[in-house]
Amino acid sequence: MKRSWLGPIMCIMSTPLPGCADKTSEAPPAAAPGTRPAERAPATIAPPPEFIKETLEDLFPIFCVYRSMPLGEKSALWQKKYGGRWIRWSGKIRSFTPNGMTVQMRPEALTFDLSLWMDADHAQFARTHYKVGDHVRFSAQLSSYDDVFQKLYLSHTTILEKLAPPARDAGW
Repeated sequence: MKRSWLGPIMCIMSTPLPGCADKTSEAPPAAAPGTRPAERAPATIAPPPEFIKETLEDLFPIFCVYRSMPLGEKSALWQKKYGGRWIRWSGKIRSFTPNGMTVQMRPEALTFDLSLWMDADHAQFARTHYKVGDHVRFSAQLSSYDDVFQKLYLSHTTILEKLAPPARDAGW
């Protein structure tokens, strides 16, 4: 008879370890009569988002062009000045994705320049209120860049407004 080697592993995995028990069901200790309940730490308030003034035209040649600078320098610059910062830009919706949408910012781009991630409610709202080809203004947080595929990736996107299409001579 052949023994399965999964038996001991399954046993170990299903055995609770000391200190790993689920303590979420325990009620907090009650204060003794005549005493005040334990003081709670004050809630921390996150700082407001830090918006940058740079446009895609400023960032594209640095972060979306392969070998525009040594990789270590490019990464350090991103971390120091751009990663996690916020933008307010506008562009043309190219497609909707399961996690948000893609946006074309440069008329010469063949597909899209930005991949915008949204929470589920915002993504659903965008799909029902906007269509491919609409020009929109949005705010989002810079997440990462890809200099091979020439894309920027952003998260926490909110569409601020629908814009009128640019004039025909703008390259669109």
